Amino acid sequence: MGERSQFGTFYVDDSSCEIGGQRHFILAAVTYGAEEDETVRAWIDKKTTFRMSMFEEVKWNSKNLSIEQRREFVPIASRGTVLIVLHDRSKQDAAILLGRQVSRYCKEIGLLGFRLRFDENIVCDWAETRAQLEASGLPCVGLCQASSRDEQLIQAADLLAGAVKLVIDFGLGNRDSKQTITLRPEMAKQYGLSGDQGITLGWFMFGHLRYCIWGKVALTPDNHGSYPLKSTIGRGLAFSSTIPEATIRKAAAHLEDLYMGCIH
Repeated sequence: MGERSQFGTFYVDDSSCEIGGQRHFILAAVTYGAEEDETVRAWIDKKTTFRMSMFEEVKWNSKNLSIEQRREFVPIASRGTVLIVLHDRSKQDAAILLGRQVSRYCKEIGLLGFRLRFDENIVCDWAETRAQLEASGLPCVGLCQASSRDEQLIQAADLLAGAVKLVIDFGLGNRDSKQTITLRPEMAKQYGLSGDQGITLGWFMFGHLRYCIWGKVALTPDNHGSYPLKSTIGRGLAFSSTIPEATIRKAAAHLEDLYMGCIH
């Protein structure tokens, strides 16, 4: 394990969804800190397992991999810390909001600054983006655009943005979180599954996203004591939308108040 850098590097990619009849842009930024090299190695090793070249892309909607194969990249992508933005105006506005969230995150964990590496066709006004980042109060020491074809961890951000879209669809009732999926035998063993035993899609996504989305964990009392919940809104989940907040919160129901206790 390497030493933690004092400047966080965030890899950013996008997706989109419809909430309340209105298109919303999704940006996912992921940082791996001292685990970045190991994450890249694991990503490339998984590609090798599936007989892919280093520069073949892994994306949420990849046609060169089966859906079962794509799911095997989710545990690797979710090793880091993820910040998510939903915005109903434009990718540019979403990028500026994301920059503010990244700055806040870095301040809270004591970093000196940050770098942002966006996939192509997200930022359209670099001068405005730089000005907004300068006003965030923490130095942005690197700002650039890179192709996900060439940057392995932007591919990881793409996978996470797609996962967020799926989970939003759970909240809106567009997808069934109770759908049973099967995993390849090698991966099934990691979940204690055997034979053709399946796992629900919602449980699979929850098991990975609950740890990686930035949030604050607090004990919530109930009749049997208390249990830990992670609040993500205003931290790892930020949104700007003209539709009613209740509708946004419904869409984000599987991304907020995440149970952080033991699961069996």
